[in-house]
Amino acid sequence: MKFSTSYKLMILASTVLVHGSAEESLTTFSDAEADAIIAQQVAAKAQREAEHLANTVAFQVLERREMSMGDRKLIACRIADPKLPKEEVLAPVISSGSAQAPQFTNYIPKESVTLMLSASVYNNSVTQLKWRHENIEYEVWSSIDWNFMRSVHSLKTDTMDYSIVQGVGDLPLADNEIPELPAFTPDRAEYFVFLEEGQELDDTAFAAIDALHQHYEANEEMLKTVYQRNAALAEAKKRHKAANPEKPGNAEIFFWKSETN
Repeated sequence: MKFSTSYKLMILASTVLVHGSAEESLTTFSDAEADAIIAQQVAAKAQREAEHLANTVAFQVLERREMSMGDRKLIACRIADPKLPKEEVLAPVISSGSAQAPQFTNYIPKESVTLMLSASVYNNSVTQLKWRHENIEYEVWSSIDWNFMRSVHSLKTDTMDYSIVQGVGDLPLADNEIPELPAFTPDRAEYFVFLEEGQELDDTAFAAIDALHQHYEANEEMLKTVYQRNAALAEAKKRHKAANPEKPGNAEIFFWKSETN
């Protein structure tokens, strides 16, 4: 996008009503809490695997072949037909037509939109957002550190259902030229968009961006807490993996030829 010296400040429209799922009771994780959660998850996974093995159908190995794969083996086992039970096919339910169809009054269906969003965060202070609307690429500069928006994958407004697929990356200021931006309003979630001379804004192209900024303002503390919790769990996973290095195991394949009458 070619920048011009003219710009337009886009502040959240008051008509954008975002229904968030803020959890006021969320608190940040300490290292000890994160470590305990990861340990619990690992134990639960081991329990599920043990239960799966305990419920595995017994079978008879007829032939076994091994192939070396460095520090592990690929083991192929031909087994006798375990005669697994056939899955029951349920007959379709045919309605008699006697039931009354549900009645909806004053219902206005929402439009579903998928937003593909690219977010480049510079020094945790300003974010460059890029997306496409009707095959046109748009770009804005936001006051939000978009790392805090990583957990937002969907958003609902009174009229729209947004599915959000986003890529977020952190970049140092020296790696890219940032246009000279006016000062952001303190404690506000807002963005600037640069316009060519005579260019007009398509409000529909910015509706999802407005909704995301409104969502951040309404849920800032919750979003920051979720980000901290996810970061703490990620670090706890690294510590657990370092303390419990995974030993390479053998890969086993079991196959059989079904017996037919």
